[in-house]
Parts: sequence; structure tokens; C-alpha cells
Amino acid sequence: MEITYWGDIRGRATEFRYMAAYAKADVKFNYFSITKGAEGFAEWLDKKAQYAVDYPLINLPFLKESNGNIISETSAIVHHLARKFGFHPKTEKEQINYDMMFNQATEINDMFFQIIMQKEPGNEKSRWAKHVLPEKLEPLDKWLDLNKTQYLCADRVMAPDFRLFKAIEPMLVYKPDLIDNFENIKVWYNRIYNSIKHAVDEEKKLPITIQYKDGVPQDYETNDMFPEAQKIRFAMLPTLYWGVDGKMSAEE
Repeated sequence: MEITYWGDIRGRATEFRYMAAYAKADVKFNYFSITKGAEGFAEWLDKKAQYAVDYPLINLPFLKESNGNIISETSAIVHHLARKFGFHPKTEKEQINYDMMFNQATEINDMFFQIIMQKEPGNEKSRWAKHVLPEKLEPLDKWLDLNKTQYLCADRVMAPDFRLFKAIEPMLVYKPDLIDNFENIKVWYNRIYNSIKHAVDEEKKLPITIQYKDGVPQDYETNDMFPEAQKIRFAMLPTLYWGVDGKMSAEE
């Protein structure tokens, strides 16, 4: 099994690496260099065109099985790994919990990206981190308390645990005291961290991503290799104010 993504960042591959580490699975990770900027992007576009002949949905990240089957889309890969590694539901109750918790974790992950990483520093952003972010975690803390389970869905780890753990990890860099008042989440977090400590510590050495526009050709508007749709996507890339190299410190 091989997974291909951008190298030199955490990005979408973090939860794949955590799941593989927890399962002690033999997964090969292949990377295109995102820090090579336009050159790295051009290398991916060339390879993408080759794959697209037989698999038009190809995109980064993608997983390739030993039999040649390819899976793209981050959540589809997560669910596939969950089934492979036993991190999937086995009962109706587990399935219900799994579906709810996966959506909860995804919402929290996306919300952090949209607010903390994309919004400029200021009073509104600080107030959001102080009041709204903890409010989003409080129901999960109560959920763990009421269900008396070691993990989000049951007494064994499943895919939603890795998605939420992957989301909370950078939050604790931005706001170190975030889970101090959530005892159940703290116990849950430490249980997972202690199981994949080396993988987490390696992940911490990387920025979450790069400033997106640094990774695209400066001449993309006049470069004939890019279709108009791609030029529009390049132009609409957001500026990031946190989560990139040099901007990974705690909230001031």
C-alpha cells in the first residue's frame, strides 16, 4: 500500500501517518516536494496527467493498493484505512457514533483552518479562540464522560479519534491551555498520544502547510501549460496567517 502527497508539511497526510503508526502497518509514503515551489507543482501536474488517463478523479492525496486500485479524496482514504486496520465500526451503535464523531471532528478541524489560519490577527480572532473554540470541545468532553468509553466511539480507537486528534494537535500549539478544563478530553488525548508518540513528535517538526501562493509558478497567468480553471484556482488561493513556517507560535 502506498500513499502519495505533498512532502515537507503536515497537511492532509497527518492522520494517515497517525493511523499507520498506531496500526504498526507497512505503508509506503511517497512525496512531491512542495518547498520546490513551481518546480514541485509542475512535477505533480505531469504525473497527474499520466494517472488521469485511467483515473480521472486523481488528486493529492491518493492511495494505491498493491493490486493497482487507486483511492483519492482524504476522507475516502481515511475510511479505507479504518477498514484495513480495524478502526471501523462493527455494530450499529458503533456506526452511529462513528458517523456523528467523524462529522464533529471534521467540523472542528475545518473551523480551525478557516478562522485561525485564514483570518488576520486581531481582537475578533482572539475572542473566537478564547470563547468559541472551547465551546466546540465542551460537548465532546461531556460525551466521553456520559458514555464512559476510552475513545470517541467505543472502547477501541476508530477513524474519528485520529481526525479529532489531528485537529487538536495544532490547536494546542496555538492555545496551549485549550483542554486544561476538559478532563475527559485530556485523558483521551494522552491515551492516543502515548500510543503514537514518535509519530506525533515527528509531525511537530513540520509546518501545517506552506503559504499556498509560494508553491505555484509566478507566471501562471501567462503560462500556457495551465488551463483557465487552474489559473482561477491559483488566483483565489487564500493568504495564511498561522500554520506556515515562521508562524507557528502560541497566540499572543
